[in-house]
Amino acid sequence: MESKHIAIIIVAAIVVVASIAVALWMNGNQKPPEPEPVDPYLTDDVLVVYFSATGNTADIAERIAEYLDADIYEIVPVVPYTDEDLERENPNGRCYKENQNKSIRPAIAGDRIDLSKYSSIILGFPIWYKLEPNIILTFLESYDVSDMTVIPFCTSWGTGIATAENNLFLVEPDANWMHGRQLDTDISDEDLFSWLDSLKKKA
Repeated sequence: MESKHIAIIIVAAIVVVASIAVALWMNGNQKPPEPEPVDPYLTDDVLVVYFSATGNTADIAERIAEYLDADIYEIVPVVPYTDEDLERENPNGRCYKENQNKSIRPAIAGDRIDLSKYSSIILGFPIWYKLEPNIILTFLESYDVSDMTVIPFCTSWGTGIATAENNLFLVEPDANWMHGRQLDTDISDEDLFSWLDSLKKKA
């Protein structure tokens, strides 16, 4: 009788140990919960950041900042681009060389800007050879914009923003990217402001 009682205790102990082992195994192999999907939108604490070589992007960036009552920051290269640098077919020009070597990172002049005051960035630039200028990559690699909402726009007479947009995402995949837009340099206030309003959180 005593032996039977001991056997029952042993079996019960084995069952308990096995249950614990299974629970631990399931916990260790269980996939972590999926993060909640991020639905980015343009916030009020937005900074307009832009690079402009000829003034076209600057004009639109300033109109955006005025409409949104936002701060504005110009990306200024340490070495300014000359007219010769901007000639598309000039193999000795900096634009041509930078397009041929996307690892080139032109230095940015001036003091660093404090991004901690902002949760959104509107990032503007011209399109060069169907791509973003390399100095935009300098900016993204110089600042931590992870978890910020970033909305790119480009100025161009025809080339879209899709390829440049993909490049920017690869440089800073942890940002909350919203789809950008190619803007004609003569875009009307009505069209520009309508686009900006569409970026805001829906009520």
